[in-house]
Amino acid sequence: MDINFQVQNSLSSVPNNDLPKSPTNNLDISAATYLGGSEDDYTDAVDISLDGNFVIVGGSLKNAKLGGKETELLGGGDGTIIRYDSQTNQAVTTTRLPGRVLDLEVSNNGDIAVAYEGGIAVLNADATEVKWSKSLSDVSRVAISDAGKVGVVRDIKGGDRAYLFDSNGEQLQEWSTKNRRQFNDIAVTDQNGGMVIATGFEQKTSILQVAFTRAWSYEGENLWKNYDFDDRDIYKENLLADTRGQRVAIGRDGQLYASYYVNGGTGFSIFYRDPNDLTQKLTDERKIETDKYNSPSNVGSIKMLWYGRYDLKNGDLIKGQSLLGRLGNGKGNSVGAESITATKDGTVIIAGDAAAGIANRDEQTIEGQGVSEYTPYDGHIAIISPDLTERLSWTPISDSNGGVVAAVRDGKIAAVTTTDFAEGQITHNAIQESAGGNKDGYLLVVGGNDAPVETAPTIPQDNPQQSLETEAENKNLPSVNKQKVDISLPILTNGSDNSPTVNKREVEISQPILEIETGSDNSPTEDKQEVESSQPVLETETGSDNIPPVNKQEVDISKPVFEGGKENPYSIFPRGLIDLTKIDLYGDRQPNNRVFGKFSDIGSKAGYDNFIQHDTITNINRAVEDILTGEAIAPEKQDNTKVSLNQRGRDLEFTRNRGSFIDRFFGGIMESPFFSNDMLGELMEQDGENQSSNFSTVDSNPFDSNSFDFNSLGVSTDNLTNEDIPQIGKQFHLQEPLCGSNNGFDDFWTKFNIESSF
Repeated sequence: MDINFQVQNSLSSVPNNDLPKSPTNNLDISAATYLGGSEDDYTDAVDISLDGNFVIVGGSLKNAKLGGKETELLGGGDGTIIRYDSQTNQAVTTTRLPGRVLDLEVSNNGDIAVAYEGGIAVLNADATEVKWSKSLSDVSRVAISDAGKVGVVRDIKGGDRAYLFDSNGEQLQEWSTKNRRQFNDIAVTDQNGGMVIATGFEQKTSILQVAFTRAWSYEGENLWKNYDFDDRDIYKENLLADTRGQRVAIGRDGQLYASYYVNGGTGFSIFYRDPNDLTQKLTDERKIETDKYNSPSNVGSIKMLWYGRYDLKNGDLIKGQSLLGRLGNGKGNSVGAESITATKDGTVIIAGDAAAGIANRDEQTIEGQGVSEYTPYDGHIAIISPDLTERLSWTPISDSNGGVVAAVRDGKIAAVTTTDFAEGQITHNAIQESAGGNKDGYLLVVGGNDAPVETAPTIPQDNPQQSLETEAENKNLPSVNKQKVDISLPILTNGSDNSPTVNKREVEISQPILEIETGSDNSPTEDKQEVESSQPVLETETGSDNIPPVNKQEVDISKPVFEGGKENPYSIFPRGLIDLTKIDLYGDRQPNNRVFGKFSDIGSKAGYDNFIQHDTITNINRAVEDILTGEAIAPEKQDNTKVSLNQRGRDLEFTRNRGSFIDRFFGGIMESPFFSNDMLGELMEQDGENQSSNFSTVDSNPFDSNSFDFNSLGVSTDNLTNEDIPQIGKQFHLQEPLCGSNNGFDDFWTKFNIESSF
């Protein structure tokens, strides 16, 4: 059955309104604001301060002018932490770090643990001091306990790492995975003598991924694991849906929460069984189903969500539930989680990404304003009752294809995403009413003070001599006892926060405020020294495009980093190949060098539900390595397609609805595009084990002459276009071709661009 939500009649919030207590289609917010300047800006992480008043936002805001005091730590850079006051709806401080902030968490002593590109750090509560830091490459997730123990995940090709540090930054433990296992998240708690919990998945066989969650003591002892079943037992029970552990967290209620990816229905997965006993089916007391959005029927092969509350002592499931979207024809569709947490009473907060469409999407409102029409993909925030029987609200954030991340504390929710939504996000009590340009951060707060942002004092351009007394009266600010203040000397002699000292000296504003040391935007003036900008950006410490400086050596990008594009028509490399074997920006040719690549302008005019995915191949002939045997399976061998499909890079699989996205590629490898449509599954079933891989190759599934055009870092490429019907019957050894091609080469197209490398 469907749960029918009622839209709230009021179009305005009640100050300090709490989280919804009953089902509603309206998310009643206290503030929503853009965060970003004219360049690409990102907000990737969020938490709430110990006192509940400040929202801590992490990401990369290169030139956003949000106000407040600015601090540089560890040398500064494009990494950004904003402390946002939910009572005044203003940004009070900005902290700059060397790299983009990827994750953060606030402990119950107020400290802020941060994972950024290049390392980890623990900061004090107002993010002005570093308590300790470590330089670490490839960090992805961080967590901190009440006592200051810090857990870290590093996403490393060939074997991920998880670490535990004490409150002084001394490493206590390290856990590693083999090349078939991957850590995706980590949580740390001082409960039960101290525990570290990590979740992820293992490629058990060429056709099966299996989720796991593991717990260790602070001393490194194995405490428990759940799921992580043997593939032979899974085959025996016929539960072949791929599964991955995605997020794990300790809720504000002290309970363990985890979310998992399921490729297909959870009814055909390990999640409908006891996490410690595969033969035991879940009872209805633990498996909660109330309507078609949490009952996994008619789903097909989609990325849906399983989440639950688990027992910290043994990893057993207390209660769990599916979550999925629905198309107009009733078929299930994808929903994912970028974060999961819970309030003190166990209300669950899930945020992530969602394809069309979540429940009652057309009726959803934010602060009484109807959300925009679906534009792939939505972000979403789901608030679910402690017993998991009611979705108190489920709100889309239009065109947030990177997903939403949310945190909760003391009746407040804070959520962030990155958006380039052309129609404009809903704003309310905003610092920044509209987008700055390109990508922007976006912050949404529930439960703060529903009050307009205070107007900062200004000096009219036509009267720079206006007295502070008049300005204070006009803006309702303290008038400094209405005495005149002489600031003919630099204001910093009277206090670092630019506030007049209470020494009752008379002041005359004989010079414009813009000439004081701090400048009109409160930013340092670099001791009034001139800055030389005649050198290339790559010679600066970070560069405006976030490309590392290669130890300040010049980088020659006059030669193509990639081959096989139209600029190299005589190259031995096949067209469409993403060749990363020459990525060598650090001079060490290590396989864990990374490239951020952006696929954009994704579109299709085809009737089929086409998709493109990428295989990691071993040579230019498109041989695919079987991870079980180590054998390189050539395209002409009958098992090539089977191995390719089972080992394809699912993170690099996208359809016309993907919009645009950025993903990480490893150096030292080659990625080959695989183009298909929604007939592929049917064709493979008909052809059994004898299917040819030709359907995935460029030669039999031809790209036009404007295939991937790789010139140099930072230069957009031409479109990769494709035709979706290349004599399909012949390629799959069918008796008769199922259909013919119109050779329009407009059935799928995209652009590829290197964003940065490190």
